[in-house]
Amino acid sequence: MPIKTHISGFGKFPSSITYLIDVDGENPGGDFIYRGNGMSYGDLSFSETTLSTRKHNQLIELNLTAGYVKVASGMLLLDLIKLLFEKGYTLPVLPGTLYITVGGAIANDVHGKNHVQKGSFGHHIIDFKLITENKEALICNSTQNAELFQHTIGGCGLTGFISEATLKIEQLKGNTIHEKSTPIKGLSSAIKALQNSDSLFKIVWLKNNNQGVLLEGDFTDNKTEKIHFKNPITVPFHFGGILTSKPILSFYNQLKFRTSKFEKETAIYPFLCPLDAVKDWNLLYGPKGIIQFQFTVDQTLIEAAVNSVFNWVKTSQYTVFLATIKQFGTRSSLGSISFPKEGFTFTIDVKYTAGLENQLQQLADKIIDQYRGRFYLAKDSFLTFDQLSRSYAGFNAFVDFVRNNKQLKSAFSKRTGIHS
Repeated sequence: MPIKTHISGFGKFPSSITYLIDVDGENPGGDFIYRGNGMSYGDLSFSETTLSTRKHNQLIELNLTAGYVKVASGMLLLDLIKLLFEKGYTLPVLPGTLYITVGGAIANDVHGKNHVQKGSFGHHIIDFKLITENKEALICNSTQNAELFQHTIGGCGLTGFISEATLKIEQLKGNTIHEKSTPIKGLSSAIKALQNSDSLFKIVWLKNNNQGVLLEGDFTDNKTEKIHFKNPITVPFHFGGILTSKPILSFYNQLKFRTSKFEKETAIYPFLCPLDAVKDWNLLYGPKGIIQFQFTVDQTLIEAAVNSVFNWVKTSQYTVFLATIKQFGTRSSLGSISFPKEGFTFTIDVKYTAGLENQLQQLADKIIDQYRGRFYLAKDSFLTFDQLSRSYAGFNAFVDFVRNNKQLKSAFSKRTGIHS
């Protein structure tokens, strides 16, 4: 009989008790959800019973001539990318961490620093096999089981088990990145700098709403440099959260801003996924964890929306870290509740203290009502059904589709009222 265990997402809040078993193991019954590597921040990836897909991680087929790879969904993007890099290939879209599974990348329709040119992960799916709640195995793509395809991309795992996926791949132009970092003063200047940049990869890190850094990157034509994957440093303990106290974060931000002007050739992986250099870095926030929230708004509203968040931070006195802005391009997302839409997206980490989720619900109302924003569900731990319905045009159709689930329910879907 499976044993109950404590579980959470990457943010450590909220947490719960679950039966954690392998996807092919004995299900003790009750509500269940599938879980990859558990890197979504909130409560998407656990339920009364949680079915791990991590052992379901085989390479099925790699076809360089036709430009695709087929893998089992529990494979980490890190393992897939290592394999592809050896062959001189890559995935068109990589998120900020490679410690997520292929199934998790689809279920959250992840995006990277290159959305303007490449769109999101869902744009590069050829097809996937989905095992529904009633154990029916279906091949899904844009023409075959198209509605299920649409609801699964970005669908938070609520349509079934993505057992395998066929993904487009593309050749690496070079084995390094030409990286340029430019300090910027003023939020409007930061937004304009993103708009004016022609770089493939681009993001703005914000010290506050008056100072930031534009980071740009493009593949070089250097194919002689070997691609390295260094083992990450491991954070062994939370240290009571002292390493992310306000004085230390202030010092770190000052140092980062003062050393932010440079131009160099750098390795691909550290550039795209800098936080992967530190394993379990979420522990640095202390035993209570963090809430990372991310929203997207139209181009004309991003400055006002970001200013409202920084004003909230100043008033609330919460400890924050890692504020960034990225630009989203014009490609419409394929999923019913996929996050990216044309405009700009803002992300910020907030160290958790009791009642933070209630404060963020109020802030979310403002972002949704005043700025027509929507929040990324992979980071969510506070949104309500009403807020989701108001911000995602495809939400109600998605809910109608997944409410037929008898047992396939997550802590997220029950918290938000998608499921009872």
